[in-house]
Amino acid sequence: MISKFIIKDIGLSIGRYGFGCAASGGHGWGEDTGQLAVEAIRVAFDNGIDFFDTSDIYGLGVSEERLYSALGDDRHKVVIATKGGMYRDQAQGRSVRDCSKKRLTSAVEYSLKRLRLETIPLYYAHWPDKISTIEEIMGTLMGLRQEGKIQAIGLSNFSPEDVSRACKIGPVAAVQARLNLLMLDNAHNYLKLCQEHGIIFVAWGGLCDGLLTGKYGIKAKFSTTDHRSRAPHFQGRALIRNLEIVQQLGEVSKRLRVPLSSLALRALVHMYEKVCVLFGAKTPEQALQNCQDLNVPLSQDVIARVRSILYL
Repeated sequence: MISKFIIKDIGLSIGRYGFGCAASGGHGWGEDTGQLAVEAIRVAFDNGIDFFDTSDIYGLGVSEERLYSALGDDRHKVVIATKGGMYRDQAQGRSVRDCSKKRLTSAVEYSLKRLRLETIPLYYAHWPDKISTIEEIMGTLMGLRQEGKIQAIGLSNFSPEDVSRACKIGPVAAVQARLNLLMLDNAHNYLKLCQEHGIIFVAWGGLCDGLLTGKYGIKAKFSTTDHRSRAPHFQGRALIRNLEIVQQLGEVSKRLRVPLSSLALRALVHMYEKVCVLFGAKTPEQALQNCQDLNVPLSQDVIARVRSILYL
């Protein structure tokens, strides 16, 4: 099994697991855990995680600031990825996608300041905005790369078709999309594309917003400030189906005597060798649990059982 990925063109390497800093920003995930969120990042680093993924929209810059606070000078020992192309419209109370040259150029400057970096190792356009063309977006990112503001170009949540077009324009180092044991529908098309172009596939939502930790049941309730209160996979028949799978996976994890989160992450990287999986945590305890046994291989029998549970 592959243990490291090399980010093409810049020679930096990352492991099979990365820390996703969406919840670290303290917005959209219920109660803000503050300093505990900072400590969670540090625990991930101390347990061998060398890839940290954030965005300027997570907590409106707070996630980037906390990432710097947690890592300090050690930020130069890891690969940091951040994203731009979204902003918060306070008047309308919603996030707006904007991958225009003006927005991305400004976003990079602010991210550099918050992260205390001279160049960002991996920088993504966060979401397609339905206005900017892929040619315009790639042109902006390539310009930022030429200026030395960023080192490698990534596309987050863009379709395989858009990524394919982007690869004809310039070098795409990484593609990010949601992938976990409960959401595998897009895996094939993305992985085929990444294989063809030597792109790293970064899977966000590796624990499906916490469902794959076994923490939540049919009566799970979230505050209105928590995006999971509106997430389809936490509603109705989808939730019932997901919990049935989680229960069966939980039985496997108990036999292995490992946390369900560890099984969920490890199984995904065993099933898809070309994937780097992101997971997050709001507290040091959660981070430590998620990091447990990540580098211990799973047997073929265990993977076969997981596949059977997922009807693969």
